[in-house]
Amino acid sequence: MLAAALRRTARSLTAASLHWPAAVTAELSDQLAAHTARDAAHDPLRHAALLAELHARHRAAGRTPGVLGEREVAETPLRRVRLTALGCRLSGTPEHPVTQTFFAHAEAGVVVVLHKTWQPSDRPWGSRRVLGTTLASLAAGSVVSETARRTASRALTLTRGRLAVTTVTPLGPTAWSELPSTLLVRDLAAHAAEWDGRPPRLVRPRVEAETVRVVEVSEVTGIGYDPAAQRLEATVLDAAGNTALLSAPHEPMAPAALDALAAALADGPRYVAGALHRDGGGLRITPYAVAGPDHRGGTGGTGHPGSTGSTGSGSQSGSGTVDAGGITVPHLSAGEPANLPLLPGSPPPDRVADALGSALAALADAAHQGLRHLTGPVRTALARSADDLARTGLAVCATAVRRLLDSLPGPEDAPARWADAQIRLLTTAELHRRG
Repeated sequence: MLAAALRRTARSLTAASLHWPAAVTAELSDQLAAHTARDAAHDPLRHAALLAELHARHRAAGRTPGVLGEREVAETPLRRVRLTALGCRLSGTPEHPVTQTFFAHAEAGVVVVLHKTWQPSDRPWGSRRVLGTTLASLAAGSVVSETARRTASRALTLTRGRLAVTTVTPLGPTAWSELPSTLLVRDLAAHAAEWDGRPPRLVRPRVEAETVRVVEVSEVTGIGYDPAAQRLEATVLDAAGNTALLSAPHEPMAPAALDALAAALADGPRYVAGALHRDGGGLRITPYAVAGPDHRGGTGGTGHPGSTGSTGSGSQSGSGTVDAGGITVPHLSAGEPANLPLLPGSPPPDRVADALGSALAALADAAHQGLRHLTGPVRTALARSADDLARTGLAVCATAVRRLLDSLPGPEDAPARWADAQIRLLTTAELHRRG
C-alpha cells in the first residue's frame, strides 16, 4: 500500500513539473520495495538520506531557486546528436546488476547517463550486447543517434528503429581533448574553486553524473592498493602540478577492474574520465575510463548509415579496451586478478568523519524502526552519538540529536526533530568532505 502511494505521489509530482521531489519519491518507493523483498539493494543510510532530502527541499521551496526542479523540461528529444563515451560503472547486486554508461554531450556541455539493468549471466561484461554492439564498444565509442532522449535528470534513452538510426563507432584520437571546458578539466585547482560555492546536495538540482568530467593528466604517481579498504589509489597531477587523489574501490562483479586500472595508470595516461568530488580540502577522482598516452582526441571512426555497432581494426570486442585511442574501461575489463603494489600505510583516522558516520547510522536505524517504536539499543546509540559529536567539537550537531532524544516518543515533534538532525548532519558531513 505505501509503495503504491509513493508511486502515485511521484507521478503527481512529475505531472506538476516538480521533478526533483518526484525523483526522491520514486527512489523512496524503490527502497521500500527492496526492503519488502529483502533485497540487498535496500540501504538504510540511503533511505534516511532520501527522507531528509524531501524535508530539505520542502523547507527551501520559495527561497532557493530551482530546488523543486519546476523549471526543467521532463524530457528533451535530442535530434541527430553525437555523444562521446566516458566509460562505464557497474553497480547493483549479482541478482540485479546495473550498468551506467556515461556520455559527454559536447554541444550542451553536459554528461548524460544510460542505465541498463541486466539478467544474471556468466558472460564477460565487456562482451554483453546492447544497441547491437558490445557494452565495451559502447562505453569507449562515439554514438550518433536520431532517437535519443534526455530526462530532466540527464538520464539517456537510446532506441533502435527502422527509420531512425543509432551508430556506434570507436573514439578517435582527439575525442576527449576537443570536449568543451565545462567537461574537460585542465586545472584541478580552478575546478575545485568553482565547485566550492555549490549549495548542499540535499537542495541541489538532482542531476545524474553532475560531477563526471575528463581530467587532463600530466603525471601519475604513488599507485598502490589498500587491502584493508580494498581500494586502489594514485596521485594524479595536471600540467600546473595540482594534484587529485584517484581512488577506485573494489567491485566484486568486476574482479579484474583494479588490475586493469593499475596497468593503464602505469602506462602514463593522458586523460582520466570519472566523478570528481571534494575530499579533505582536495579533489578525489573515481575513475570510469582511462585514455592512454597515444590519445590526443577526435570524433571517432566512420560508420555506415543505417548500421549500429563498432567498426575499425582497433576495436577489441569485449575486452574493455579500445586501441583506437587506448581507452581502458576498468569495470568492463576481462582477465584474472593480479598482485597490486601495496600502499605504504593507512591514512590517520578522521574523528570528525567517524562521529558523523556513527550518528547518521543511528538516525538511519531510528527511521528504520519508527520513532514511536525505538528500542533501547537505538536510543543508546543516539545518546552515544551525541556525546561523540560534542567531543569532536560539533556542538550544534550534538544538540540536534539530543533534541530528538528529548522529543521521543512524542508523535508531534519527533519527526521534525529527526529531520532537523538528519539534514544538519548530512550537510555537515558534506562540508567536512570538502575541507
